[in-house]
Amino acid sequence: MAQYEINNCMDIDAPSITTINSPAVQAQLSDISTLPDDVLLYLFYMTIHAPDADPFSPMTFSHVSARWRELALYAPMLWTTITVAEELSATMLNFERTLYRVPHFLERSKDLPLSLHITLHSYHEESAMHHPDHPFAYNVQTFRHHTRRLSDFLGRHVARFKSFILVGDEFESVQDIQSSFPHIPMPLLESYRVWQRDDYQCLEGDLRDPSHIGALSIPLRPRRMTVEESTLMYPKLVDMTLKGIPLEWFHFSPRNLQYLHIGFLPIGARPTGEDFRHILLANEHSLEALKIQGACPVNASVEPYVLSNLKSFELAFAYPEEAIPLIQSMQTPNLISLSFTDLRRKFVDVGQRPSVEYDWTTLMLFEEVGKHMPLQSILQCSLSHVCFLPPLINLHMYPPIKLASNPGFRDYPIPKTLLRFFRKMTALQLLLVVDPDPCTLRCLNFTKSPAPEGGETDQNPFAGPVPLLSHLHLSDFHLPIVQNFILNRFGNRASARHLENLMLSMPATWADRFGPCLTPLADNVEVYGTIMDSDIEAALTLPLHH
Repeated sequence: MAQYEINNCMDIDAPSITTINSPAVQAQLSDISTLPDDVLLYLFYMTIHAPDADPFSPMTFSHVSARWRELALYAPMLWTTITVAEELSATMLNFERTLYRVPHFLERSKDLPLSLHITLHSYHEESAMHHPDHPFAYNVQTFRHHTRRLSDFLGRHVARFKSFILVGDEFESVQDIQSSFPHIPMPLLESYRVWQRDDYQCLEGDLRDPSHIGALSIPLRPRRMTVEESTLMYPKLVDMTLKGIPLEWFHFSPRNLQYLHIGFLPIGARPTGEDFRHILLANEHSLEALKIQGACPVNASVEPYVLSNLKSFELAFAYPEEAIPLIQSMQTPNLISLSFTDLRRKFVDVGQRPSVEYDWTTLMLFEEVGKHMPLQSILQCSLSHVCFLPPLINLHMYPPIKLASNPGFRDYPIPKTLLRFFRKMTALQLLLVVDPDPCTLRCLNFTKSPAPEGGETDQNPFAGPVPLLSHLHLSDFHLPIVQNFILNRFGNRASARHLENLMLSMPATWADRFGPCLTPLADNVEVYGTIMDSDIEAALTLPLHH
């Protein structure tokens, strides 16, 4: 009964409100009552569009007083942001309130562009959900039914979409919410971000359900439409994210993208090399940032192509060898930001990462990066969970690796490929290393020329790799690795470049373990305190075993 009363009082079409103030009450009215309408509307607008805004804010404003109600109901810009966050539960009451609320927002916003942010969590993949005794089990179909009803409401206004963000924990939810969207031009759409939260599928070969390919129409061109005609489908679309979303890539339609993010697809659902080349070249005149996460194209050996406007490239690979053809075919002469992530190591718990089998093709990938990418123009770089060498006791198990230095009692060897990678970065200013391996950090301190192919060693010191490096950020690391790096850099600080900023993301209690070595290395030393499980913290402080 109480919930019914709450719902009833939030009825946007409730009887009009009449405000009666006695002289005593009138004397106590707040200063906000004296604000002119335009200022009050501005405050409403800023409140509604705040990052943590309550999705019911416009309704709340319309139930404060007669004046506020009149302003809220006749100001369509207050109703253009629609936020939906639903999860499967024992009762569908919240979802039912959403189905009541959304049509009013669509109506009150008139013909203005719409911004939608939808999050759906149906727990479909959890095995317990399929057991009839589970308290939520009987609501699974109701949840899907409500999702499709919501799609019916939104589908009538697709042409008004300006921004569309959708996050779902299963593809069925992503599909249901777009099931009623007509395949028509969306002339106002500027941003389209859809994410199915199943990142691990990028390690798989085939799509679990092949019917998912072709299930979505956005951002594709209708089959009846020619490529030239399809340029009018999404003329303003500049920002696109597709994570875990399989498409018929051959029909990809956007032509003016500035940012493109494709991620987390099994091999069988990824674009071919030719389709990927077609997508990038169609947006070459505008594309400035490209992010590929576990979605490197298959059969990617294609004729090289140039992306002359690309400034930022982020590559996260499930297996290094899958990214090599992409690196060989893509030319980026004006690139200034570069990022690499090894997803297999990232997906493993921190304490188990040393047990992840080393992939020697990592060096092959970075050899190609050094050949085909303009490392000399890179200003900022990120390396996340990238391991360049296996533990020394296992080094003999892999194909021979050319080393720039031999392993010593305390020093880890440096692969020549890694040293060449850093030495070419003559303009690099900012470097982020997440979960660094020993040879990566030792390479940053290396101040001797590598041995030539003939075996003779040139002992003349040089300025070291990355001569302009000024900002270094280390995160998610094994403590002894960074301790050794700091001690070596402190001892060699006369040759090592002095940093402007050194940031260490780690438990605050670790700072004492570095003693006085940190301050002389940088003008500004920041310790970003992280909180981690005690067992993980203990594992990251154990002595390093070569």
